[in-house]
Amino acid sequence: MFPDAMIVVYDLGMTWDQTRLTKYMGATYCQWTKHNSDGKYPKGYIPRALHKPSMLFHAARHLEGPIIYLDVDAYPVNYFKIPDCDVAVTMKRKDQMAQHKGTELEEYLGKLDAGVIMFGPDEPREYFIAKWAMDMQDDPNPSDQKSLNRVVDECHDWKKYNVTRKLDVAGDEVRVHILHEGEYNSAFMHNDAKIVHKRVHEN
Repeated sequence: MFPDAMIVVYDLGMTWDQTRLTKYMGATYCQWTKHNSDGKYPKGYIPRALHKPSMLFHAARHLEGPIIYLDVDAYPVNYFKIPDCDVAVTMKRKDQMAQHKGTELEEYLGKLDAGVIMFGPDEPREYFIAKWAMDMQDDPNPSDQKSLNRVVDECHDWKKYNVTRKLDVAGDEVRVHILHEGEYNSAFMHNDAKIVHKRVHEN
C-alpha cells in the first residue's frame, strides 16, 4: 500500500517473540518507556498514553518526510495522501462522543482521537508536539487526549471537516487539518475507509 514507507515500532512492552517478528518484517524497532501519573482522574479513566507526545517528538526529530502515527489497534486499509499541512488529526466517532457527553469523562476524551495523527515533513510539526507536551506537563491530571483537544481548540471550531487552520505556537505558524472520522478513524471496513481503528481501549 505504501511500498516506500519506513515502518517504526515503538515498543512499550512487547514479548520477545513479538520483537523478533517486528524486526523480521523489516520494521525499525525502538524501545520506549511508559509514563505514569499520580493525578486524580474520573472513575473509569486510566491515562494509558502519557508517553505519546515525547515519543512523537522523538520520531519527528529523527525521521525525514511525512509521518503517519497509528495506535496498535489502527491500520490502513486503502491508499491515501497526507493533506498539505503540518498536523492532521482525526475526530472521534459521534457514537463515542455521545456516550460520554455531559460526564466527567467528556473533558478527558474530547472530540479528537489521538490514535491516528499525521504530520507533514517540516519543522512546524515539532512546534505542535512540543506545545502538546507542555500542556500535559502543566496539568496536574495529565491526559494525552485532553491536552491534544485543548491545543487544537485554539484554532478550530469543529464545525467543518477537511479544513486547515493556522495555530500560533510562540510566534510560529502550524497548519492543523481536521480529518473525517468515517474515513480515517472508521470502526469497520467500507468503501471509503482509509484507516480502521478497532479500539482496544477508549483511553
